[in-house]
Amino acid sequence: MKIFERIVDGRIRDIVQLCTNHCGFAAGCGTIKAIHTARFLLEKQHEKQKPAHIEKKKKKMKKKRKRKRRLLFKKTMFLFN
Repeated sequence: MKIFERIVDGRIRDIVQLCTNHCGFAAGCGTIKAIHTARFLLEKQHEKQKPAHIEKKKKKMKKKRKRKRRLLFKKTMFLFN
């Protein structure tokens, strides 16, 4: 049966070409390779998003400092009036 499968598989591969996206069905391209590639891409995306997240925190801290200054200013103005 294996010999027959190889003959049919060889003839089909000559006629039909699978895309590179079909890992697991193409020779020399396993699903594990695709999983590792996807994980790598997700990690890179996560790393790229961190600086933006840090920038958002910096902006929030600036807003908090401004609020504190305003509040302090209002309190001092209230005390001296």
